[in-house]
Amino acid sequence: MLGFSQELSYLTNINDLLGKIAQSVRDSMGVKEFYIWMNEDKLRILLEALPECRDFVCNTKSIDLALSKLFRTNKEAFQISSSKLSESHLTKEENTAIQESRIKLSIPVYLKEKLIGALNFGQKQSGKAYSDEDIDLLKTFALQSAICFENSRMQNEEVNKKRIDEELRIARNIQEGLLPKEEIKIEGLELTGYSEPAKSIGGDFYDVIKLDDKRLLIIVADVSGKGIPAAIYMSKVQAMIQFASQFFKSPRDILIEANKQIFNQIEKKSFITMVVALFDMEKKKVTIARAGHNPVIYLNKDKVEILQSKGLGLGLCEEKIFDPYLEEIDVALSPDNILLLYSDGLTESMNKSKDEFGIGNVMNILIENKNKTTKQIEKVLLNSVLKFKGPAEQNDDITFVIAKIQS
Repeated sequence: MLGFSQELSYLTNINDLLGKIAQSVRDSMGVKEFYIWMNEDKLRILLEALPECRDFVCNTKSIDLALSKLFRTNKEAFQISSSKLSESHLTKEENTAIQESRIKLSIPVYLKEKLIGALNFGQKQSGKAYSDEDIDLLKTFALQSAICFENSRMQNEEVNKKRIDEELRIARNIQEGLLPKEEIKIEGLELTGYSEPAKSIGGDFYDVIKLDDKRLLIIVADVSGKGIPAAIYMSKVQAMIQFASQFFKSPRDILIEANKQIFNQIEKKSFITMVVALFDMEKKKVTIARAGHNPVIYLNKDKVEILQSKGLGLGLCEEKIFDPYLEEIDVALSPDNILLLYSDGLTESMNKSKDEFGIGNVMNILIENKNKTTKQIEKVLLNSVLKFKGPAEQNDDITFVIAKIQS
């Protein structure tokens, strides 16, 4: 029995552990009934998920409360009898639950001074009480079981982590597939787009939709929050915008339709900011509407303007409030003009001191690199952010589109 107890620490399968303990006490002590109580949620959930272990589990609400009270301050084995239960300050319901469970001995299982559960044994076939030697041996089982439980919990967490990592990898690939794959070209316009989530997947996106040979839509959006919920909303909104662009010809009308569709589908604690820019190369103008998003940065020769039209975020309010407040502006286009549409992850990138990169740095980079291609400007911008940020983690998704008017 002592040799067997030493083997327990090498087990990582809870089902094997419980089966071996049950068989061992049955054979050596004549104890037919053996149950386990878990005081830790993660282990309790793990046990309940294993069909083979359900016969060993005694986690009813009353048993849970009773054993929690018994071992709140007591770390020793508890031989259950009517007299001892009467001194334990249990409620009548808890007392009855313990007696009906047929548990005669309960031994707490501790790991690093933390109570994680108890091993519970029924009456010996001989009818005799458990001896001190019996209890010492079963306490050894409890000690070794704690190690097994911890190994099993860690192994289960590792399996779950690998599964989640794989699901996130697939989700990331799907999300990347939603971004424009091919370089969309239209005469007189040079474009570059970039998007990098702060986590495995993000809530930012950009899209480029070619309407015809002379007109093109650029969209940059930011869904509140991060991770999977934001990514789901992002894919929904992107699909809505692509659909709306087929029927509505102005950025303002596209945003109005998107808000109408989103308002009743999005949780009230969530919202989406978005900017839509329609480039018309025949009329040499860009029309911009902004739903609560960052303003567009417009470089005209050496002069930088902030195009800050009015607008509320999508999903925040109904059309009677959203529609009147949404403003659309037209800007004339000339050769070498540069427009930057971006999410706040660019300007709000932080270093270790929590300083932000800032819109001023972005504007200076555009001015200093105005004669370069959009791809070269993108590289300078990203390198500057990386250098500023240093070892600090990326705190938000970074997405932007650079558009340059060609001669």
